[in-house]
Amino acid sequence: MSLDAIDPDQLDAPFGNLRTVRGFLIKLWPWHWLNDCFDGKIRGGDIDFEVERHGHLLAIEGKSPNEEIGFAQGKLWSEKAKLLCPLCKRPSYTVVFLWGQPGQPARMSVYRNGRWSVSSSSASRARVKRYARAWFQYAQQVHGFTKEVVCCS
Repeated sequence: MSLDAIDPDQLDAPFGNLRTVRGFLIKLWPWHWLNDCFDGKIRGGDIDFEVERHGHLLAIEGKSPNEEIGFAQGKLWSEKAKLLCPLCKRPSYTVVFLWGQPGQPARMSVYRNGRWSVSSSSASRARVKRYARAWFQYAQQVHGFTKEVVCCS
């Protein structure tokens, strides 16, 4: 979504998970001032969606329909997917890539434990939600926790 698409009258209205667009924009950090700290084209990025449960993390990256995962981004995610939970020593980082129009997933891939566990299959909101719920159930039960605890701190 470009800023040009925002109706000025809607800046103070909720949008998606944002309380308000204006509040989001006011708190948005411009990280360009760190660019000259790194060689070449290295730039800080963003994570589209990330949650943690008991030391296990789920990240979701949205891509345009024909957009490729760039080399640097692929390397970043492949390294993160190798991370192990300090408690159970199991892979703790799952990355889901979604391709489609914003909010309308058409294709998904899942990268976990250093490999693609789901590779380029069709997707829908319902399918992504099923996957997220299954991931959450796994993360809830993997250590046998039955209530809110701080894991891996």
